[in-house]
Amino acid sequence: MKTIYFDTSIYNKLIIDEVIKSKIISLKNKGKIQIIFSEYLFDELLCTYLKDPNKTKKIFQCVLEIISEKVLKQMEILIKDEVYSFILGDSQRRKIFFDQEQRESIFKTMKKLARGDDVPNKKSIQDILVLKKERLRNINDVYKKYQPKKTLNDGKRSSFEEFYTSISTKKEENEFLIKLLENKIQVEKRFFQKIIGNINNLQYLRSYLRMISAYQYALSDYFQRPGRGDDYDLRHAIVASSLDLFVCDHNFKKIIQWALPGNNILTFDEYLTRI
Repeated sequence: MKTIYFDTSIYNKLIIDEVIKSKIISLKNKGKIQIIFSEYLFDELLCTYLKDPNKTKKIFQCVLEIISEKVLKQMEILIKDEVYSFILGDSQRRKIFFDQEQRESIFKTMKKLARGDDVPNKKSIQDILVLKKERLRNINDVYKKYQPKKTLNDGKRSSFEEFYTSISTKKEENEFLIKLLENKIQVEKRFFQKIIGNINNLQYLRSYLRMISAYQYALSDYFQRPGRGDDYDLRHAIVASSLDLFVCDHNFKKIIQWALPGNNILTFDEYLTRI
């Protein structure tokens, strides 16, 4: 059975295409696929309520029809569990899905939204939007501090791997990683060098660093500032990195392919040709 993660844009497409949605439900019922959900998806889909409450109802009806009962943990929790599992040798910390109580709480709310029984607290939605802006500021801070220059190799721009190698060996990049470990994961300093030396064995932490680097690489190429949804896109990609397939929009696919070249990533149109 293949585990699949749809990003937010895919759910917006499925609510207007009953034929495709029915195909996906059929594959689910036959035990061929599991569509995995996350709290990040819940937050972004809930925000549709401010503009169109009826759309929110349709979206969560669709969500409940196609997803499995598994909900991925948040990015910070996955990274923290992974790092502490590595330090302590405790494999029990490597569980990637919410426990039953957390999962049931999310499903209870989604069922109410799908029935139209629940009127979301607008302040809660505004809090999500404020958090999105705060996270965007975080990406902007990284962009400002580590904004790369175009690197030319015989007149051509360097590849992402060349770029990533060049910045990941810099002292400043290790400082960024240490700040992450110290402030967000709260790891003791005596473990820093051990973690830094084993980045390639720490999937979520490595994915995080490569995704941040891919944004830097893309932004330096296109001369664009980070967009409002970029931080959530980054989180979708990282939490989904341990699954079999990630389905996203065309523009985001390029960035993920740079950052996570071993992962199976398709646009929605590409995915439709395979079902």
